[in-house]
Amino acid sequence: MTDPVVSVEDRRILKRWIIVFVAFGLIWRLARFGLVMPIWGDEAMLGLNIIGRSYRDLLKPLNDAQVAPVGFLWLLRFTFDSLGISDYTTRLPAIIAGITALLLFWQWSGLLVSRQAAMLATGVVAVSGYIVRHGVELKPYSMDFLATLLLLLPTTKYLLSQRLVWLIALIFAVPICMVISYPVVFTAGGIAVALLFNARRAKLTGRILSLLYCIILGISFLAIFKLSGQGQYQRTSQAMLEYWKDAFPPANPLKFITWFIQIHTGNMFAYPVGGKNGASLVTVIFFAIGMCVMWRHWKASIRLMLLIPFLLTFIAAVLRRYPYGESARVAQHLAPAIILMMGAGIAAWIDRAPNPREWRIRLHFCAGALLGIGIMCLAGDILWPYKTKPDLQTRTSIRAMFSAAKPDEPFLVVQKETDVPPNFRWYLQEQYQHVAYDVQPSTESLAGHNGAWVINCNSARAHLVEDLAVQTGMKANQWLLQKLQIGPRQQPPAHLEIIHLTR
Repeated sequence: MTDPVVSVEDRRILKRWIIVFVAFGLIWRLARFGLVMPIWGDEAMLGLNIIGRSYRDLLKPLNDAQVAPVGFLWLLRFTFDSLGISDYTTRLPAIIAGITALLLFWQWSGLLVSRQAAMLATGVVAVSGYIVRHGVELKPYSMDFLATLLLLLPTTKYLLSQRLVWLIALIFAVPICMVISYPVVFTAGGIAVALLFNARRAKLTGRILSLLYCIILGISFLAIFKLSGQGQYQRTSQAMLEYWKDAFPPANPLKFITWFIQIHTGNMFAYPVGGKNGASLVTVIFFAIGMCVMWRHWKASIRLMLLIPFLLTFIAAVLRRYPYGESARVAQHLAPAIILMMGAGIAAWIDRAPNPREWRIRLHFCAGALLGIGIMCLAGDILWPYKTKPDLQTRTSIRAMFSAAKPDEPFLVVQKETDVPPNFRWYLQEQYQHVAYDVQPSTESLAGHNGAWVINCNSARAHLVEDLAVQTGMKANQWLLQKLQIGPRQQPPAHLEIIHLTR
């Protein structure tokens, strides 16, 4: 589109800010990656499904109510096989996806909005807490953001230029994106509508390729659903319906209006910051302004490409098949369109400046505010390099136990594996340590061993450790006793007791 900015100096200012935002976005992501934050509950539950499973086994339903596309699971399995399991390899696929997505967004946004709008939108992506967090996490959400851009970029180039090479690239990209992301199907569906609308005036080859895209999209979706998605859905549907109940529209019309407003001013629009109870209202306002301003500049096919995914996601929520925007993590496929129009809205306010001097003041103010938000968030990560302090304490304690243990000393847990908090289990198993669960006191339990480490995660079963020591004739030395608030504060603190048995 045509830029209202024509000054060479203004373009230099925009270029400098783009470089600053991209550089800062890379620095923050790499810094968070380098801080090696401890695994937290949801990450541990997904990671435990990958440890010890083959590629074929990862097609089966996951444990602990986890859902993830098979492509992401296989990427992690490949990473673990190639590089081992460590604080870095667990987040390696995610950070590669996050960095790639930042660079792709920069390229994509410049195709649809002015230079200043693209710069501001890229700045929002660079400093948004949710996007950065999900880009350095053992979860598939960064893949959703990346897969969306991998489809939007060639689609946009095709719709703007009608060059078939971009449509062919899109056809090759869609099955790959479907393998690594579940919600990208909504983006792909919106693109299908846009291509069919565009096909009315396209040449015969364009029409055929547009139809071929729709066919491959349908086949890819059905194949992935049949291969692994169906089993995951059947395993988790009841739990997820309860967990995401606030993300499904209520039937009562009055409650629906309240719900609709809350959803669209909540976490779904929390870029660069925001939250529930209307905390994302500023983003919504600029989004609305940007959509109104750009509506007349974008052709109908572009509007369909950007907005139909919202409608499809909403329909899925009506059918209770996918949550609509209650959390930012399940709406990463909508984030590019939200941020693009937000950037256009902020740029529209800047462009209403009465003179060039005021225009530059507004531009520097908005860009500086975004950078300030990013710097504060980065400082927060450096000062608090963990989701919760008990996550850090868990990692420190269990790894210290492994470091103190002698090579021939076994590790025993008195609880069943399913009764142990997931992040405890992750650190007990991340290095393929041989850990025995549900150990019962008997004289044979430790035959031939001069020492052992016993982990107890429930104070009510502390007597089992004593019984084990008596039965084996060993001395029990309390090595560690901690109360850790793992998970929501409504739950009681987790008990972590480590006993070193010696003869």
